[in-house]
Amino acid sequence: MDIEVIFALLEEYNDPGDYVIAGKKLQDLKVLSLWDYLKLTSQKRNLFIYLATQDDLVKKEKLVADLTKYLHATKQTILDEAKKYEKTPVSTIEALQEKESLIETINIYEKWAWSRGQLLGLSSYKCFDTYLDGLQNGMILVSSPPNQGKSALCISLALEILKKNRDVYIVYLTIDDSILITLSRFLANISGLPINTVANPKFKIMQNPTLTDEQKKSYMMKREEALEYLRDKVSLFNLKDATHGYTIEYLQRLLETTKSLFRDKSLVIVVDNLHKLRSERYARSDKIMVDLVSNNLKLLSSLYQCPLIATAEVTKQSIQMGDTSAAAMKETVSLQYDANLILTIVTKQVIHNRLKLVDVVVNKNKLSTFIGKLPFRFSPELSKMEEEDLTEESIQ
Repeated sequence: MDIEVIFALLEEYNDPGDYVIAGKKLQDLKVLSLWDYLKLTSQKRNLFIYLATQDDLVKKEKLVADLTKYLHATKQTILDEAKKYEKTPVSTIEALQEKESLIETINIYEKWAWSRGQLLGLSSYKCFDTYLDGLQNGMILVSSPPNQGKSALCISLALEILKKNRDVYIVYLTIDDSILITLSRFLANISGLPINTVANPKFKIMQNPTLTDEQKKSYMMKREEALEYLRDKVSLFNLKDATHGYTIEYLQRLLETTKSLFRDKSLVIVVDNLHKLRSERYARSDKIMVDLVSNNLKLLSSLYQCPLIATAEVTKQSIQMGDTSAAAMKETVSLQYDANLILTIVTKQVIHNRLKLVDVVVNKNKLSTFIGKLPFRFSPELSKMEEEDLTEESIQ
């Protein structure tokens, strides 16, 4: 049973008897509650003890609001301090903190919503900006038969993001190819020189008898400018291959290790290829492994609030049947469920061995309302995807 404690203050008398002898009435005294008395006498520690010992959640919430004003502190600060004095097995302070957590979430949401630019996501290709509202946070899958431009799209996307956005950080994990091959593709994409040329400058440029001295000079300058561009982006770009790690746990550790590098930046994760990403955990089948990897990639995109772009293989049967839907991916159920956006590359026309016309088909889209085809040009020897001019027919 709670005992109510009240205080009556004698302004000019130290003793209640003297107060009555002087002809005063005790019932006329101003009465204070214990809470108000503790505030009046600035007993901060006892205020927190009093707050912590209250069982009534509604009363406790009112006391927190009052103490917030009295001490000119935030609610969270008050709750954290009061929690030190609460000894009950189920903390009512924790219950209040959970209640306050929604308010904090709403505040974070409003800050996020009003701080965004014209697009909901990062800028890249013009057609992605227009029809996908930018490269938004979530798991984005890119699928196609082999050698149809999956890696080229990822490389080109990464470079477009670096070019068109401030304060971004890209973690690019290539499992399909070595870091040297992937770096050659980046250099080819930037310089406009074939992959084999940038990868072998001594014989393909300097000792190439078919090139004039002027051409050799021009090629070497383009190659060096591409290298310098990547050197200049070291604080924004991190490239790893399977020799560094090829498990989902490695990727998690890499992100944790590099967190200080992208703390104030927009993170983008690229994984090429999802089906070759493994786990340190045992899985009885490839399907279970893909499910495990897919679920964890989805979790990473949510945890870091970032776009996570991964390439995915398609089945042999779908290649034979010409299936270009999202269902063509290997172990498709989990991937289709986890993905926020699924892009499939479809070759429309081979102009010559240096150029293909392709469609990037948006098969699943939970980030905007667009479903359809976006036209691109694919240059295999440059590992480069360039968007075509959009017309009403080209996007249907």
